[in-house]
Amino acid sequence: MIKTIGIIGLGRTGFPISQAYLKEGYKVYGFDIRKEAVAAFESSGGHSQMSPEAVARNCDIILILVLNDQQVIETIAGENGILKGMG
Repeated sequence: MIKTIGIIGLGRTGFPISQAYLKEGYKVYGFDIRKEAVAAFESSGGHSQMSPEAVARNCDIILILVLNDQQVIETIAGENGILKGMG
């Protein structure tokens, strides 16, 4: 069973999803550009990372829950994107 999940975007959708995975015993790594979202995620047992790239280095599966197309592109192919962290 996969035990590490990455979540990029810890807002209105990403945070509740992270909580569901944590409750089920997964180790959840997350990234968000908002410090308050990261703080709430960490206080609930999540493991924050400094970039999508860092999330990709630690996870079997990554969920991207960001605001718009541009953020998706940056998350995947940007300077510190998921593609740089994939094994």
